[in-house]
Amino acid sequence: MQIYRLYLLNPQTGGIDGFEEISAADDTGAVALVDRLACAVPTELWVGSRKVGRYDPPLLQALAGEPMACPA
Repeated sequence: MQIYRLYLLNPQTGGIDGFEEISAADDTGAVALVDRLACAVPTELWVGSRKVGRYDPPLLQALAGEPMACPA
């Protein structure tokens, strides 16, 4: 199992407001766990020094004109 960190980003500053640790066997498992979370702020999933992905809440995506695909 690997330890991933889901960083909670401040939508105004882009800085890190906190993080949640996620334990998963691989990236696919970690992303599946993130997909189950309701994100109210932008988040980034990292394992060690490698960024796995970024997730924006639906409202921010709509304002940016992006597809409405955010972890639920």
